[in-house]
Parts: sequence; C-alpha cells; structure tokens
Amino acid sequence: YTIVQATNGAEALDLLKQQQPNLILLDMRMPVMDGPTFVRQLREQDDYIAPPIVAMTAYRELDPELAALGIPWISKPMRIDALIE
Repeated sequence: YTIVQATNGAEALDLLKQQQPNLILLDMRMPVMDGPTFVRQLREQDDYIAPPIVAMTAYRELDPELAALGIPWISKPMRIDALIE
C-alpha cells in the first residue's frame, strides 16, 4: 500500500487537491482541524468525490455527527487485522 499522511485535517484537505486516495483513515482528534470538521468541509466541496472514510477513535463511541453519516469506525489502539477486515 502507498500511504500518504497528513498531520491534521487542514493539511489533509490540501493533499486531497493533489491526490485521490482509495481510502481515508481519519483520526477524530487532531490539532488545527479535527475529524468531524474535516468531514464537514470535505462534503461541502462541490467538485470532489470523497473515497470511503474509516474513522479512528480512542473513545468508546464515534462522534454523533459522523455516526449519523454512517461512517464506520475502529478503536485505537488499532489492530491491523481489524483495519483489513
């Protein structure tokens, strides 16, 4: 797999202007722009078709806003077999 990493949601939005990934693994708590804000801003872009998003969180539940959108999530620390599954 080729992996491209962003340190926060704002950087990720900039990277998505240059690349179309097959999957976004999204941390919920990031500096500058958190996961829910990233998803809101990504969905506001008219010309961008987002790839599947899998949220990663250390909390027991996903942010209610993202859960309402049907975004799947995995717990951190993450097991690679859970991600692949």
